[in-house]
Amino acid sequence: MSGMKPFNWEAVERIFLTSRPDSCPYLPNLNEQKLVTLIQKGDSEGFAELTNNGFRRSHDAAYQPICPDCQACQPLRVRALDFQPNKTQRRLIRKYDALHLSLEAPVIDHEHWVLFTKYVQGRHGGGSMANMTRQDFAAMVSDTPVKTKLLTWRKGSAEGPLVAACLADLLPDGLSAVYSYFSLNPSYPSLGTFVILSLIATAAKAELPHVHLGYWVKGSKKMAYKAQFSPAEICINGAWQALPKNNENY
Repeated sequence: MSGMKPFNWEAVERIFLTSRPDSCPYLPNLNEQKLVTLIQKGDSEGFAELTNNGFRRSHDAAYQPICPDCQACQPLRVRALDFQPNKTQRRLIRKYDALHLSLEAPVIDHEHWVLFTKYVQGRHGGGSMANMTRQDFAAMVSDTPVKTKLLTWRKGSAEGPLVAACLADLLPDGLSAVYSYFSLNPSYPSLGTFVILSLIATAAKAELPHVHLGYWVKGSKKMAYKAQFSPAEICINGAWQALPKNNENY
């Protein structure tokens, strides 16, 4: 178990708002509700504390689920320094070994827009993100008050075709994945899994202990993949604890 001191709400001059209930995107017949606060530009320390207490970032806001009838969403982070890929993951790493990884400023161009639209239409065609304009997409990537990088994977070299990208915030203790998009071409199987494996390797190389992957949602097939990266921890009431490998009944 890895402990975190409880969040000192009174010591932080923040305004927290509660969102209106909306349909849960992960579990049927449920509503979601969020606690939301703004992140001031350059407030990396405050954002890191929010992240370590279960908040996620979208643009210049941090949010946390506070659904009254459900606690299925749990923040999950991978212990990058202790991670050992399994046989299937090692095979995937070898398959994509030739992809060139770059850490770039969070700015998109036409190539990113094309890859993003193909990914969203193919994976989330019925969701709200499918209606995003190029301006919306650019804002999602660039509107960040904290240190953020756009990790890109290209075929062959730094000038090769864009295959995958991941927006990630830089924290004192690791990387926090914000959003990723990648080629859905059948010649690139399990590319999303590889992106996460590469994030973990990047954090470990920099001697950063954690990669935050957002919310693991018990009972959601859409979010089940996050538990495949072990050892992982989930945050409950401000304290991080190990997620068992067999987490079906957790």
